[in-house]
Amino acid sequence: LFYVLIILLVPLMAIAIVSKFRDGVVMIGGKGAIAVASGSMSEKHPDNAYLAGLDDQIPTYDMIVIERVSSPTDLKKYDTIAYKNDEGVNIIHRIVNIEYTADGTKFTTRGDSNNADDKYKPTIDDVIGRYTGKSIPFVGLFVMFLQSYSGIVTIAAVIYCLLMIEWV
Repeated sequence: LFYVLIILLVPLMAIAIVSKFRDGVVMIGGKGAIAVASGSMSEKHPDNAYLAGLDDQIPTYDMIVIERVSSPTDLKKYDTIAYKNDEGVNIIHRIVNIEYTADGTKFTTRGDSNNADDKYKPTIDDVIGRYTGKSIPFVGLFVMFLQSYSGIVTIAAVIYCLLMIEWV
């Protein structure tokens, strides 16, 4: 049991630490996973008529799979993207408009549960990835805990306790 717990906890701690310092996302081979921290994509707001045929809302605390995009042409209207806003916070919202300007392409985004567009308009440099439609329910809550300092300390303490029990 000791070795099974160590084999499970050490990689979890490594992933938690790496994702903590990589903005909450670990990308491997162009794909990654990110936890949904808010309910802004969990249901359709009645004012968002464009959502009539789109049934890919994402519940809070799900872990979603994203894929890296390298060009603005890889994204289209109504794609759901994860991006970093001007305050450095990861946001998962849907593209509702694409603006082609002299400064480059800017995306207007909105959460499905919101009735107004986001103030910040990300560029392709801000985009972390595009939602693939795959998710794991409720795993995001556990991952968000592991990414917190409390979670990292908790896992380190459990590993330490297990090692001390084995040693004694």
